[in-house]
Amino acid sequence: MQFLLFAISYPLIWMLSRTPMRLLYLLSDVLYFLIYHVFRYRKQVVLENLQLAFPDKTQKERTAISKKFFSHFTDLFVESIKAFSISEKEIRKRYAYKNPELVNLYFKKQRSVALVGAHQANWEWSISLPLVLNNPIYGAYTKLSNPYFEKWVRASREKFGCIGYKTSEMVKGMHERFSGNDQELISY
Repeated sequence: MQFLLFAISYPLIWMLSRTPMRLLYLLSDVLYFLIYHVFRYRKQVVLENLQLAFPDKTQKERTAISKKFFSHFTDLFVESIKAFSISEKEIRKRYAYKNPELVNLYFKKQRSVALVGAHQANWEWSISLPLVLNNPIYGAYTKLSNPYFEKWVRASREKFGCIGYKTSEMVKGMHERFSGNDQELISY
């Protein structure tokens, strides 16, 4: 059953990933409309959470925030699909890092560095970190239960040189890396 799901989904996702970004963003706008206005997917939950987070804002302000959230959510969705086929040239154009040379200075001094990022942009595109940093890049990910999707997604996330660790193994891997005993970490 898992292979059947993969065999049906893979060609569709792959073809979508080959679509130019401008068309994917148009698709995102359609998805936003459907999710927010037609299906109202978790709309009430988001509004309730915004009420808790921003009790001083008016209902109109919270509604505007929720619309921006859902628009951003659908953009992230189509960008994540694009990640399967995005080229080095295109990801460099679309995903920029500020001051990577500062991090590279620490690597040059043989210092350990742990980068932690919030989900402010598409974290799937952070797979491009090895293109700007002069050191192996290790990242945590949640292993998928479908082994066919797991292999495909992992290959996509590692295509620019990131080395993936299951979330449950990341702390151990960081400890080994930072203590200088990284032979196992590199050969996983």
